[in-house]
Amino acid sequence: SAPASFRLACHLKGADAGALETLSAPAGKVIRRVRLDGIAPRTPEPSMPHESEFSPSVRFTSFDSWASLSRWYWSLYSERIVMSEEMRRDLAAVIAGAGGNMEKVRRIFNHVTSRIRYVGFELGLGGLQPRRSDETYHSGMGDCKDITLVLVALLRAAGIEAHLALVRTGDRGEADISAPHLGVFNHAICYVEIAGGFFLDGT
Repeated sequence: SAPASFRLACHLKGADAGALETLSAPAGKVIRRVRLDGIAPRTPEPSMPHESEFSPSVRFTSFDSWASLSRWYWSLYSERIVMSEEMRRDLAAVIAGAGGNMEKVRRIFNHVTSRIRYVGFELGLGGLQPRRSDETYHSGMGDCKDITLVLVALLRAAGIEAHLALVRTGDRGEADISAPHLGVFNHAICYVEIAGGFFLDGT
């Protein structure tokens, strides 16, 4: 259920459009139900594709495009790209004497991956929103999106444009991008905008 004024789209995969029903609801509310019958049980097999590739799925989302979802996600982390004095001091030492931007990237990447240990923080909004880059750097631990944000902060401070990029790993099967929602992704890495562009995985 949702407020009637709330824009909510339903995306069905592996199910007929008739599976989506709109039920009677109190004034100002809308109730939608998805009903799927006769789903056969699944027997796991060795090397089978990820279940997302063949199982029916239902997605409700308030985002009407990937662009709107991207803007919303950017708003979750853009102000968390923070450089502390500790980070600035260490960065200066790390890139001192570097022969160019690629050398800076290599040194920054090696510094971050040797300093920060991977620890998952997946509780509540923490499953989506990175911690502040200065907090992750100081604590020396973070998950993929936390470590990526540290890389972004340090690279930008070194004059190199970098961004957080959400990706889907191969073990999860082919990405279904028919509906904009963050559940498509299960990992975060850093995109560096030099030398034609390339990715860094800090984990």
